[in-house]
Amino acid sequence: MLSIFNWKKPAADTLSFLKTDIHSHLLPGIDDGSTDMERTINYIEELHKLGYKKFITTPHVKAGIFPNTPAIINNALNEVREAIKPLNLDIEIEAAAEYLLDEEFESILQRNELLSFGTKRYLLIEMSFISPPPNLSQLIFKLKTSGYSPVMAHPERYPYWWESLDKIADLKQAGCLLQLNLLSLAGYYGKKTKQVATKLLESGIIDFVGTDLHHERHLADIQLLTKDSKLMKLLKNKAFLNEML
Repeated sequence: MLSIFNWKKPAADTLSFLKTDIHSHLLPGIDDGSTDMERTINYIEELHKLGYKKFITTPHVKAGIFPNTPAIINNALNEVREAIKPLNLDIEIEAAAEYLLDEEFESILQRNELLSFGTKRYLLIEMSFISPPPNLSQLIFKLKTSGYSPVMAHPERYPYWWESLDKIADLKQAGCLLQLNLLSLAGYYGKKTKQVATKLLESGIIDFVGTDLHHERHLADIQLLTKDSKLMKLLKNKAFLNEML
């Protein structure tokens, strides 16, 4: 007879079905994400415990704020790779970037300095939270004709689309893939963002999900999300491109 004293609580559910996180800020000291290598290592270890096997980390590129270049990003990536070697974790880590569609973006495109990921050259882009760029459609077209597969980061977080979700569907129709933040589902950005995120997820138009992890509070909320059986079931019932990378 099994003693109740030998009983162990079942392990928390994991995000292993996603395999790859395609949006995070794990490279230390180059944007508003991880501030040092110790934190970076902790984030990677904790996310690995949640089931991730691969990280494509995406530091911000914003004119005048985070002027990151491929050289800066790749140097930081190499430092992280060296730092985690002694851990012998069963993971891969790569880097791309999260590009703000600002006044410098087209210049970076023209110089062929964009960091994409995957064989289909997925390119993570974001917009201002105040208003979308007036030339959004043209930018999407330029990226596609340049051989990229644009991926709009966290469409659920743009308040100007909350009452017109057809705009997000139009973006998908124009050939821009959509990436939803797990933090949105966790309620980190507020009730309305969570509602919109859930609705988009249920609609089936989301292509990728990402952590968008910057700091400890983000990590804690992602860990809590894995204990929400309803949301985890919703995520598991959808097919995402994460696992194909």
